[in-house]
Amino acid sequence: MAIPQKIIIFAERKKMNLIYPIGIQSFEKMRAPGVLYVDKTAIVHKLVLSGTAYFLARPRRFGKSLLVSTLQAYFEGKKGLFQGLEMEGLEKDWTVHPVIRFDLNGQDYKRPETLESALNNILWQYEKTYGVEAQEGATLADRFANLIKAAKETTGQNVVVLIDEYDAPLLDTYDTELQEETRRALHAFYGTLKRCDDCLRFVFITGVTKFGQVNIFSGLNNLQDISLRSEYEAICGITEQELKTQMQRPIEEMAAALNKDANETLRKLKQMYDGYHFSEQLTDIYNPFSLIYAFAEKKLGNYWFATGSMSYLVKLVENNKYSLGNLRDNRYKVEDFFSLRPDESNLLPILYQSGYLTIKDYDADDNSYSIDIPNNEVAAGITLLLASNYMNTDYEDSKSEIKEMYKLLKEHEFDEFFEDFKAFLASIPYNAHPSTGEISPTLEKKNRRQLEKHFQYTMYLIFRFFGSDNCALVEKCSSHGRADIILLTPKDIFIFELKVDGTAKEALEQIRTMGYATEYLHPSEQRSVWELGVVFSSQTKTLENWEYKQVK
Repeated sequence: MAIPQKIIIFAERKKMNLIYPIGIQSFEKMRAPGVLYVDKTAIVHKLVLSGTAYFLARPRRFGKSLLVSTLQAYFEGKKGLFQGLEMEGLEKDWTVHPVIRFDLNGQDYKRPETLESALNNILWQYEKTYGVEAQEGATLADRFANLIKAAKETTGQNVVVLIDEYDAPLLDTYDTELQEETRRALHAFYGTLKRCDDCLRFVFITGVTKFGQVNIFSGLNNLQDISLRSEYEAICGITEQELKTQMQRPIEEMAAALNKDANETLRKLKQMYDGYHFSEQLTDIYNPFSLIYAFAEKKLGNYWFATGSMSYLVKLVENNKYSLGNLRDNRYKVEDFFSLRPDESNLLPILYQSGYLTIKDYDADDNSYSIDIPNNEVAAGITLLLASNYMNTDYEDSKSEIKEMYKLLKEHEFDEFFEDFKAFLASIPYNAHPSTGEISPTLEKKNRRQLEKHFQYTMYLIFRFFGSDNCALVEKCSSHGRADIILLTPKDIFIFELKVDGTAKEALEQIRTMGYATEYLHPSEQRSVWELGVVFSSQTKTLENWEYKQVK
């Protein structure tokens, strides 16, 4: 069997010092000798042959800009950059097209003049290239239309338009007076694409979010949203197969630095950075930024979460009145993930599109999805975000608070642990908890269950922050029922049963009668096993009492 050319090239590069492409978004720079690159060009080739206009939503730092740069190199006919890649054997024509590329990232759009200035500068550069003189009084949209027509006339080929991070101005101006003005300006500008449809060969638009009011998608009747299309789910990010076949050397070097074997290193990488899904096929996708950064640093860290400005997410969380835990327990249709409107406090679209939640399950019978936090890195980051927001403390203070809870739990100082958790809950503003209204006989069970879910998810988020050596399970099934939370650590197994306005003794009795601990009592299990009954108050919205018992 012949060895694929890309594997041969990778083997040759093993002789060099590996260059980890942190911050590199240029396809040309990625193809320099020694740079670690995962070949996505077969998917790119399928994309350009299958349609003419696309929209792709992916979280920030997930490789969208590199994808746009790859498309630019392809349409500009830079065949040499694709040597040794799958594209080389797939493409025969290499027709050169004029490419107009807009990158709207990296600007401060909170200033009123920034958007117009950014678009003007890009148009001006291409106008010089194609000899277009901007007419006095012409709008940005008119200049864009004239530019497209001139590029076609000059080259004799239809034009390619690439728009990277189209929504950056909208995210920057979220919940400000500039939001409406920004939406109107972008709507008019992107409307040019509809006017110039007969001059276009290919349009590709990327973003983190899909804002409803901008309505750019009605401008191009043939625009395909491929954000949840199975054939393009791995167009950004790293799959398990790509990790194991094209990144052996980084894995081996990281394993040596951590004094672990390759399999254990892979397991930790999977817990920290895997878990994203972008279609009903549920192919696991790793966060590429964090994965590459971890290889470069040769240690695990919260690299992706630490790089982003979360101001718009904080505002959404502040304005939202329902629990994140409730999001996890519901099922959703495709449209629910993309119904984002900046004037609504609906957390699901922004949390999903920003990468803080991902698809975890698909039910073909009713065409619905469930969602959850993708991995331990995101769990740690969003826990600290919510904790610092709730407690009005900074990120590092919240981090210290949660680390102290973990220390107490590891040392079996349960009373101190629960006292700290009680203080944490008490610090959350009362209106941030789900409202249960007046507890009536007809609504009592439903309201108590809603509040229990809220406390369950708060505790789950904190446990997810405890690190990659631990595993937090929610609603873990046994032969007789589902345990509220099970926390697996290197030395202990903690089984939690939560109640609202009940008794801790009742909670412990449920763990026993339902056999939640049974599978962990086998002699081959070396860890100690603890049962913990926890009671919350619907009135005070915090811990009321608790009991615990070691059963192994």
